[in-house]
Amino acid sequence: MSDIPAEQKVKAPRRKPKRPAKATEAVPRFQNECLCGKKVEGDRSTAVQLVTCRNCQRRHFILPISTYPEPRRIRKKYRRKKGEAPISQKLSASLRRISRALGLKTAAAGTALRSQVKFLLWQCWQALTPLRLTIVSILLVIGVGGYLAVRSQQQSRAFAVLREATAAGEQALVEKRWTEATEQFQLAAQAVRDLNRTDPFALDVLQKERELRAIQGLCVLSPGDVIEEFASSETTMLDRETLFKLQLANRWIVVETWLTPPDEEETATQRLPIGTQTLEIEWPAHVLQPFGKTSDKLHLLMAGQIQELTRVDGPQGAAWRLKIAPNSAFLWSNPETCAPLGFELESEWMPEESLQSVLKRQQKLLGLEES
Repeated sequence: MSDIPAEQKVKAPRRKPKRPAKATEAVPRFQNECLCGKKVEGDRSTAVQLVTCRNCQRRHFILPISTYPEPRRIRKKYRRKKGEAPISQKLSASLRRISRALGLKTAAAGTALRSQVKFLLWQCWQALTPLRLTIVSILLVIGVGGYLAVRSQQQSRAFAVLREATAAGEQALVEKRWTEATEQFQLAAQAVRDLNRTDPFALDVLQKERELRAIQGLCVLSPGDVIEEFASSETTMLDRETLFKLQLANRWIVVETWLTPPDEEETATQRLPIGTQTLEIEWPAHVLQPFGKTSDKLHLLMAGQIQELTRVDGPQGAAWRLKIAPNSAFLWSNPETCAPLGFELESEWMPEESLQSVLKRQQKLLGLEES
């Protein structure tokens, strides 16, 4: 046989091995015990058989092979076996396994976490039976309904308090009973906060409550008295600290002044020459935001709580700096609350810049309802 070049050789394709033939199903057998004690056994057939016992010649009736298919196995619903851990413990264990998986710093952490989450979801699904879902839905409806009922009752009560307290507070203002007016407007302001109202009437209630609270907590010392006490050579550091805690700390001051808004600073400084000393009052710049960006001096009536008083040395000499708490400063707007302050609302020699005009302008800027 001549040699065939390697290029022309063709490999015969491999044939896949044949699948092994299915084993023939075994013929079912029968086995009966005769009354004589001997066993009668053999193969069943497709027809009925009458088999005779070889010992006593007794005949036995044998059923044929069943032609019906085998019944399918039905998967039973999962039920917790006696002594098995409850679902809550399994969930806790799964969460611990998840936390351990989160602590892994290997590439297998993601796979472990996914498998744990799937297992946890499967356990939650097994725990959700129709009865439990029904109970949870009923409890949810009852809870939401109860919350809405309580919320509606609270709103109705707040409306009633707001109406009654505002009327009583306005009457107390007319009769100049400042303590009672403060108490009534505090109740009305709390009702406004509970109702989350931002309309002009609600803002006016909040403004009057703030002004009356400032009146009740006014600083009894004038700026001149403060400078005289603090600048005295006989006053020690301990005396200044004691005086500040007793007479100045968290006390309110109300000032009518001309002030220029700062460009980019966080505070606007008001300088008051008092004898040979200078008092600098630092107001937070946000109190002037309603006026917008302007470089003109503004005629204002403002109030704020005293936060600290310190002595500073600057290029213009030593001065006392009075700092106002940032969250307390506000613009005054109601003429009714100016009576206990002693300010003159109308001015014959400067009618356009009278305090009445200042209050009306600030009331409009603050979006308040005119009383």
